[in-house]
Amino acid sequence: MNPLNWPKRHRIALGLGIAVGALAGTITGYVVYGVGQGADGGVSFGYWINSPFRFEGFWWGVAGGTAGAAMFYIKRLTSN
Repeated sequence: MNPLNWPKRHRIALGLGIAVGALAGTITGYVVYGVGQGADGGVSFGYWINSPFRFEGFWWGVAGGTAGAAMFYIKRLTSN
C-alpha cells in the first residue's frame, strides 16, 4: 500500500495529519519540559524551540508527526 499511489485527497489528508501531529507533539514536548522545570524555572516557548544545543522541540515534532501519519495510515488500511 504505497501512499504515492493514493488519490490526491488522501495524500493531502496525510500531509495535514503529519502537520497537526507535529504541532501537537511540539506543544506536548514544551508542556512536558515546563512541568519538569517548575513554574518559575521554565523558559519561553521561543527560547525552548530555538535552543541551539538541544533539539528537543524538533524531536517532539518528529514524534508527533510520525504519530499523526501512523494514525492516518492505519485508518486508511482499515477502511478498505
